[in-house]
Amino acid sequence: MAIFLTQEEADYLFDIEKIPEDDKTIDFPSQGEKISLIFTSTDKREKFIFDITRAYVKLYKITYQNRARKAFVLRRLDINGQPHLNPTADKAPFEFLEPYNGIDIPCPHLHIYTEDTFRS
Repeated sequence: MAIFLTQEEADYLFDIEKIPEDDKTIDFPSQGEKISLIFTSTDKREKFIFDITRAYVKLYKITYQNRARKAFVLRRLDINGQPHLNPTADKAPFEFLEPYNGIDIPCPHLHIYTEDTFRS
């Protein structure tokens, strides 16, 4: 049986308040490096990983990613990367995404977790 988050769970996990597990100062990753920061929900029931990845060759290419339960990318912001072809769906998972259904999306762009695209 496949493990996934329902849309309701994903939205809840994205919306809840998160606090850093460690309050130390973090340096922005150097060229070709990645850092992962651990955050915890204020009720201490959920852990989140915030990844910041910096490209090696294209210095201004950066990815910011918010993961829940280690594997589920709730949001990912790509800056200075390649365009992506958005999946074509009979109906976009959110109304505001309808204009982007099945078209190339240039950078910067935001990936949003949707239950339907994760299961397909």
